[in-house]
Amino acid sequence: TSGTTSISSNYKPTSGILTTNNNLTLLSASGSTATIGQGSSSGGYVSGNVTVQQYIPAGRRAMRFFAHPFSSAISLDQLEDNIDITGTGGASNGFSTTLKNNPSAFWYDQSIGDGATATTDIGWTAFTNTNGAGSNAWNVDEGIRVLVRGSKGQTGSLTGGTYTPNAVTIDMSGQVNQGNHTVSMTKGSNTPFVFIGNPYPCQIDLNLAALGSGVNGSFYVWNPSTGTYGAYETNPWSSSYILPANAGFFVSLSSNTSITFHESDKSTASASSSLFKTTGGLLQNRVLLRVLSNNDSLQWDRLLFYFDTKGKADSDWYDGIKMFNPDMSFYSFSADNKRMALDVRPMEDGKVIPLGIKYAPLKNYVIKTEELNLPPGATLKLHDKYTGSVQTLTKGAEYAFSITSDTNTQGDNRFELNMIQLPANVATESSLLHLSISPNPANDVAMLSFSATKAGVTTLQLINMTGNEVLKMNLGNMQKGNIAIPMQSMAPGMYIVKFSCGNTVESKQLIKK
Repeated sequence: TSGTTSISSNYKPTSGILTTNNNLTLLSASGSTATIGQGSSSGGYVSGNVTVQQYIPAGRRAMRFFAHPFSSAISLDQLEDNIDITGTGGASNGFSTTLKNNPSAFWYDQSIGDGATATTDIGWTAFTNTNGAGSNAWNVDEGIRVLVRGSKGQTGSLTGGTYTPNAVTIDMSGQVNQGNHTVSMTKGSNTPFVFIGNPYPCQIDLNLAALGSGVNGSFYVWNPSTGTYGAYETNPWSSSYILPANAGFFVSLSSNTSITFHESDKSTASASSSLFKTTGGLLQNRVLLRVLSNNDSLQWDRLLFYFDTKGKADSDWYDGIKMFNPDMSFYSFSADNKRMALDVRPMEDGKVIPLGIKYAPLKNYVIKTEELNLPPGATLKLHDKYTGSVQTLTKGAEYAFSITSDTNTQGDNRFELNMIQLPANVATESSLLHLSISPNPANDVAMLSFSATKAGVTTLQLINMTGNEVLKMNLGNMQKGNIAIPMQSMAPGMYIVKFSCGNTVESKQLIKK
């Protein structure tokens, strides 16, 4: 009845009622966040307010998606005592004051949203006061977007100076949701998206939630470590995904509907925005392509495919349409010309999947084949239409490219995937030609070694990152050999070696010191 009780790991209700007298705190630190585990499906196992903490690591000034686990609306000032939140009117409306008082906290109004098909969705609505009154309430089941600058009052965080954001722990209090919990959702007239949150002070497996008939096949989380400001990651409901406590996420709807979360959905697994495991018997043959900076491996966006006969080339329930990021967006096109972040379709021999990339900062990147699980006899080839390079996708392989001031280096027509589906007992094209280059990086000469299953007319092209051919070698009819690539006169930088033997073409990157 006096003082406080803090829990650092997990409280699991078994019987009776825990009366908190408003003095219970669930702690959060770099290693873990305390939770209230699975209790009765009818609730009623905690009486009184609970304070929940959320640790946010240092080093990243970025937007974050939050939700609260309480049964009543709360006010934004529950966060403002831990972090600086800015908005119209500055201190007069409860915000931290800056020169311009630009807003840094938003809720999503699906009644005016336009589908997030560009960098700015008009559905994002700024909080105009931290007091929680009227439209400024942080409602039950509502996700919000907040810029986390570091610790409150940190030098440089409000003035635009160069600084490294400190780690910070936010906290908020209320009566926690208990028992099975249904979230009702209304679809906007111009957007399929609704922004909701984890209703419990515990990580949950979203795969276990009961979806209403109007819920589409994908949901969207926010990864604050991607790009300059963060980026959306699209995932299918059909696979296990552990959503952290206090996290918001987007749901895609075809009609007004609901989702029911259960006490049994609470998970003891570690929550992570990168945790994503396929469940047997559902979607199969997963391919994950990720765009990274070539110099520091900063991730910018990702594109997820399932080559599964449950889907079709046109957009359907299984797919996830693209929500555009604040900077780079990488996406595929369905056969009916919809931009996709999650593309579920059958593997069809000879068909092409157009890929687009937009709003990318001007720099060097790689497309990394992070995961590659294809049907037997299937091959995917990445075709760079700007440079003319073709590279067979192999797990872990990277394709280097540049975005420059030339507008043709990005847009809806830069890349495509070519699908090859041979009978399972026929060797795929990826096995017909093997290349290696050493040394790489090279200074004077790089040696290319190759072998093919049969001889053919062989050529080697060296292409710079603006798409210009700087060397071409006609090598005659060959099946294997070692080729010296002269690099003495080449400018330092990255090049694409495009090598063809007969009808088979492979590309590899080569760096000149």
